[in-house]
Amino acid sequence: MLPLVGKLKSFVDEELPDDVKIPIPKDDFNKLIINQPGNECTAIDLAILFRVSDTEKAYSIIYDTLAPAIRRNPPSVEATEDAFHQFWDDTISAVLTCFLPGGTQVRNTSRYMSTASKCPDYGFSLSISLSLEGRRNQN
Repeated sequence: MLPLVGKLKSFVDEELPDDVKIPIPKDDFNKLIINQPGNECTAIDLAILFRVSDTEKAYSIIYDTLAPAIRRNPPSVEATEDAFHQFWDDTISAVLTCFLPGGTQVRNTSRYMSTASKCPDYGFSLSISLSLEGRRNQN
């Protein structure tokens, strides 16, 4: 169950307990480690979401959704801002649609969003009752 909106940030910032992390065999865990400069994914990064298990694994979630999102190469540093938007939109939407089928990603629109006249940079709408939005950090 999700917390109230006012407590959502602290909920998201909490470390996941092991019993809700995604189980993955050690060999598969190691295959997701990326040592490519500019696109690193360390064992520490992976341990945020995964736990090594010899007896359990979530095959379709790992291989169909999360592994491609982890292994997707970002645009080069010379790429346009729009290329980075597309990269992040596609990566985030791939994960969200796995867990929230039937959702739709939107960019720079308030259509189907309860944001009044404010257009979110990115939005993911699931029917009329649930929408997630994100804004670019200006730092």
